[in-house]
Amino acid sequence: MTEIREFERRFSPGPGTIELDAATRYKVLAAFDGYLETLPDESLVRPDSYRVKDVVGRRGIGIGSAGLPSYNILLEGHSDALENDVVIYLKQAQTPAVSRHVTDRSVREYFRHEGHRTVISQRALQAHADPWLGWTELDGAGQLVAEVSPYAVDLDWSDLDDPEEIAAVVADLGRATATMHGAADEQESGHTLVPFSTERAIDAAIAADEEGFAELLVDFAHAYGARARADHQIFVDLFRNGRILP
Repeated sequence: MTEIREFERRFSPGPGTIELDAATRYKVLAAFDGYLETLPDESLVRPDSYRVKDVVGRRGIGIGSAGLPSYNILLEGHSDALENDVVIYLKQAQTPAVSRHVTDRSVREYFRHEGHRTVISQRALQAHADPWLGWTELDGAGQLVAEVSPYAVDLDWSDLDDPEEIAAVVADLGRATATMHGAADEQESGHTLVPFSTERAIDAAIAADEEGFAELLVDFAHAYGARARADHQIFVDLFRNGRILP
């Protein structure tokens, strides 16, 4: 998504890139300044890391963000080497569907906006949250800011057909997923809404009946798969019979 022009890295023009006018660029950079204030101290050790090299608008970013303005910001990164530049995105955070069922007023009033909610939740739930993760506001709406991952290539499953190899890959993926979803215990993540260690509470509940937990997990997986297939069939029947209105 970038190229070297006149000895400096810049965003490459293309169908997914929108060049910003001066007024919009100014608003995005002002929002970026607000984002810097939400980062933990350990992420601000090298101030030059946050020197902005380029800014562009983006289109077609994610299903949930379809139609909403989104921006990519090119930063200096952890050193002056061009290979260490970093791209972060800034996009409007969305209200989760489950929030309509949250009736606790203290929970509803805890977060400034959806960007704040998303960031605090990720920092509280992930053992190793993105160090570039933060929030800001743009045109009065809460924004989520995070690094654009350079690792977006999926696994090649075409040659994976041996049961032993499949089991090994699934085990590796399970460990990787568990690591990514490991709940954080660090209080500096700012999660005062839940004043106890979620990870320890989960571990204690599982340790009380490990064999029962494994059985419960297997039963849940089968029930979830059956429910997903049934829901898909219901959707297909409704769609084909013209019962889903635009």
